[in-house]
Amino acid sequence: MSLVLVGGFVKAETMMCYEVYAPVCGVKSWITKTYSNDCFAKANWATILHMWACTWLEKYNMIKKMKYITWDTQKMVDKAIDTYFKKLSSKTIPEQLNILQEKLQKIQQVKAKLQQAWKLNEVIWELLFYLEFKFEEKINNLKSSLWNTSSETVSQDLLQSVLQETSWE
Repeated sequence: MSLVLVGGFVKAETMMCYEVYAPVCGVKSWITKTYSNDCFAKANWATILHMWACTWLEKYNMIKKMKYITWDTQKMVDKAIDTYFKKLSSKTIPEQLNILQEKLQKIQQVKAKLQQAWKLNEVIWELLFYLEFKFEEKINNLKSSLWNTSSETVSQDLLQSVLQETSWE
């Protein structure tokens, strides 16, 4: 693992941290997140799961642990999301990625506002977490399909540009 020094000290929520990129996977309130380094994870009161970036497995395992959202509710949400994704399929992949990124940001903003207002209970949190997971999954699938497009139809420079512009981490 290589470390890249980006700058000096940065004020994190509760402590000063070096801006060094040495990713760790942390979990706080069921949310798995890749932090730049262990200091930023600790400053955010996250429990460090391991010393590398989080994978889909951690997020998927969090979905399996949900206890407030019933199977019927998940199926109903899945059906609504699938309908929404089908409507998007008429657009190009970069357009879909941008729309999904915006929707994902809105979900995260709603979650943050509810949390600040102390109105984010377990049921709502799980529902928003599940929506985030489904949108992130779709975004990753679209990015994978973009990567798998033959180089004859999309130039590598264009492909790299689109993927960088639609990156959310």
